[in-house]
Amino acid sequence: MSNQQRRSASEIRVAFKTMSVQELPYASALAIFDHLWDEANRAAVEVMGTSLMAEYVALLKEMEWWFQAEAKNAQS
Repeated sequence: MSNQQRRSASEIRVAFKTMSVQELPYASALAIFDHLWDEANRAAVEVMGTSLMAEYVALLKEMEWWFQAEAKNAQS
């Protein structure tokens, strides 16, 4: 993915937040989550060593917290 195609951490965060508030089937939400997770990871690698990396790392942390909470809820 070139720099022109890479979405900013803010853009990915909006997509993630939108997904997280929708009432989607668990499997659908996880599929979207996986796509967004991979996108954020790729972007973080592309900007490694720059000031932009912190934004992607913060996003990945937020996503991890959501994933852990959803996994707990799914087990309940």
